Amino acid sequence: NFRMIGGTIESTSKYNDYAINTGTSGSGTQTFTFMGGNVKCSAYWYDLYISSRSGVKTFVNIASGMKVKCNTGDGITVNNNYAG
Repeated sequence: NFRMIGGTIESTSKYNDYAINTGTSGSGTQTFTFMGGNVKCSAYWYDLYISSRSGVKTFVNIASGMKVKCNTGDGITVNNNYAG
């Protein structure tokens, strides 16, 4: 589980097209909550890439204004414009 309310996530990679990846393996449930802050990446197209393997339930709560790419796996729920 990940929860961010403020601060900055910064990536200096020149090769990824996203700054944050929610990808996980195994089983169970994961929750990613981004209520505010900044994302900085030198070469990103998306702020967040949402991915989940089969058998993993993924809940994503994100503040408005994030650029998001999502794989169309089963078990992904996205709550956009999340305010807490």
